[in-house]
Amino acid sequence: MCCFNLFDPLDGLQGVTIGLFASKVLFCCLLLWSGWFIWSFKITPWFRPFDAPPYPYFVPSHSYIYFRDSHGLISKARRYFSSTRKPFAIVLAGMLHYVVTSPGSAHLVYSKPLVFNFDYFLGKALSGFGVDPARLDAFWQKRSPSQGNPKGKCLVHVTEDIYKHALLSGPHLSGLLNNHKVALKYCLSFKQLAGRWGLATATQTEPISLYTLCTATMVESMHNCLFDPIIKSIEPGMTTGMMEFTDDMWKLMDPTSFVDSTQQKKTLKRYHDALKEYQRLPQRLRSKESPLLGNLIKQYREFSINEDDSAAVLVMVYWVAVSNVAKLPYWMLVHILFDGTLCADIQRQILPAMHGGEVDSSYLLHQCPLLKSVYLETLWLTKMDHVYRRLEEDIQVDGITLRKGGTVILSVTELHRDEEVFGCDAADFAPTRFQDDPKLASSKSFRPIGSGSTYCPGREFAFQQALLFVALMLHAFDMQVVGATKPQVDQLLLTVGLSRPLPGTDVKVSLQPRNLSCTH
Repeated sequence: MCCFNLFDPLDGLQGVTIGLFASKVLFCCLLLWSGWFIWSFKITPWFRPFDAPPYPYFVPSHSYIYFRDSHGLISKARRYFSSTRKPFAIVLAGMLHYVVTSPGSAHLVYSKPLVFNFDYFLGKALSGFGVDPARLDAFWQKRSPSQGNPKGKCLVHVTEDIYKHALLSGPHLSGLLNNHKVALKYCLSFKQLAGRWGLATATQTEPISLYTLCTATMVESMHNCLFDPIIKSIEPGMTTGMMEFTDDMWKLMDPTSFVDSTQQKKTLKRYHDALKEYQRLPQRLRSKESPLLGNLIKQYREFSINEDDSAAVLVMVYWVAVSNVAKLPYWMLVHILFDGTLCADIQRQILPAMHGGEVDSSYLLHQCPLLKSVYLETLWLTKMDHVYRRLEEDIQVDGITLRKGGTVILSVTELHRDEEVFGCDAADFAPTRFQDDPKLASSKSFRPIGSGSTYCPGREFAFQQALLFVALMLHAFDMQVVGATKPQVDQLLLTVGLSRPLPGTDVKVSLQPRNLSCTH
């Protein structure tokens, strides 16, 4: 018969020894970590009072938190430093990033483009959209003067000039706006809406997602006034997926990020292939495209730009033209529809601009102060992104030295939530805020569309697009809201431009014509 020793004192002693060793290792690790933490976030800042103080972190960097909730991270860091609004530092992927949140520092960022370099991030954006990094230098290479480029500018600056020429006030903008008005009225005709979304009754549509209605209509109408109709024979689903692509487009900007960009790359390839084929077509087959697009394609051919690269830039131009403006009318309508008094006031205000099937855009621009105030308030509340710049030299900002080679993050959200400028209700929607105090629109804390050399050239176009869309919807339809919960802004998404609604909080509406002469 065999006997088993159920307890061996040596085995127990060995377990205790291993436990003690593990405890010593853990203690040493904690000791080293504590020493690093105290040295990095307590002692070093004390010895370097004029350097940007680092916001403490307990893991290798702030990257994980930043990509999950960048606004929350920056807001928490600002409060950690007693809301002085002086620059502070965070670490992303092992790299030092300076965060600025004061109106004065924002003005400095925009007014000194040679110090706060935007081209570095523009290059990353171009690479993200598909320009070959090996050929990127050609975009900043000066050219010999020519008829289309008399000053011999580089391709990037020529593209900016063409964009500004088409979108700033003048005959080209008027033509683009008229084309967009025609396209928008067609997309918003009750016949088109009913055919696309279905009817619940003979005069009322099925409930439609307001976000999908607004963004799909704006993308489709803008697409129609940019391209010749032949684009639909190349890629019938060109407008499909644009908003999803926009929401996660940031994933393409930094290939080293630990994010899954598979879907964005698939959508990008679809756009890229379509525009590559489109630009190959002779001008006679693209005769109905906008001058903006035609001039870009012409200039890229003159510059002998690789067609893959030029297609990538055209995708970027297309995205810029439709991405943000598509969300503006949505958020305006959300705030208007959930306030009956506001809705009735705006409907009365826009009425003189409506003449049968025509819309007086000039009246909307100059005689509808409440509508304009709602536009500015919406833009101010939902523009929750960050501005990035690369430092080309050391510079003092609010008494703090920012070092050459570092990245500056200007938090637009923090600027727009400054209670000293916008009041104690800076996080709430107040429809008459900008009407009651028009000076807010020119405040250094109001930066939804950039400033200085990077002031958005499409700002006037976007403004008129949004007002036209909202006016047409409010005048043409009775919109019955399905559900009583107001959509909320998704503050967690690291977006480029305007924010989307928090998933699950969108609202549906049923549309019924109010004035049939405006919907046919």
